[in-house]
Amino acid sequence: MQSSDYPIEVAWNDLSYGISVKEVSKEELGKQIGEVKRQKKPMPFENGDANYIAVGSKIFEIKGTDIKNAIAVEIDGKTYEATKNRSLK
Repeated sequence: MQSSDYPIEVAWNDLSYGISVKEVSKEELGKQIGEVKRQKKPMPFENGDANYIAVGSKIFEIKGTDIKNAIAVEIDGKTYEATKNRSLK
């Protein structure tokens, strides 16, 4: 993952999620719920936007976790937990 002066975030489900360093195993992944549609720097503000995550990166549910709290995002062949930071609305 690329470092930045801004936190690495993805916008989904009208929420902004911050990417953590915690990897999510394949066994923990739920269904794919979307993918990154656009890169928006310095911060994402619309669903499907991300700042330092490649367009096309997959977004997943995490089994047993409400998507309002956390999702998983595929980055450079690994999948990381992303936790809710703020509402977009």
